[in-house]
Amino acid sequence: MKKALITTKYPVTVIPTQMRFGLTRDMFELEGQKLCEISYEILADKYLKTVEVPDEVGNRTEEIELDFATPVLYHSDRKIIPYAMYLLIEQYRISNEPELLQQINTALFSFQFEGSLSGFSLQVSDIA
Repeated sequence: MKKALITTKYPVTVIPTQMRFGLTRDMFELEGQKLCEISYEILADKYLKTVEVPDEVGNRTEEIELDFATPVLYHSDRKIIPYAMYLLIEQYRISNEPELLQQINTALFSFQFEGSLSGFSLQVSDIA
């Protein structure tokens, strides 16, 4: 298959919907803290499209949410996290207790992204 570079600009607002992660470095200690390293990918299943909708006065623009044919990669990286957080995630995967999911989301507030994802706040509704 041949490759062509596209120079046309077409901005698309994507909606991150999934996060895949895996343990890349098991528990280690650093300055008295128990940590581990995960690799992760944030995927987007949906995007926003601006469309014109007729109304009584004429046309107005509205954003609608549409599905990509397949999820697209939004961001990937590696992150060092507290090992206790990783254990909490694994415990939730086994028990599915809502209280544990709340604890995970509380802990995710400290999950700081950098660069183009600066200010992105990760919250999850399920972990499989």
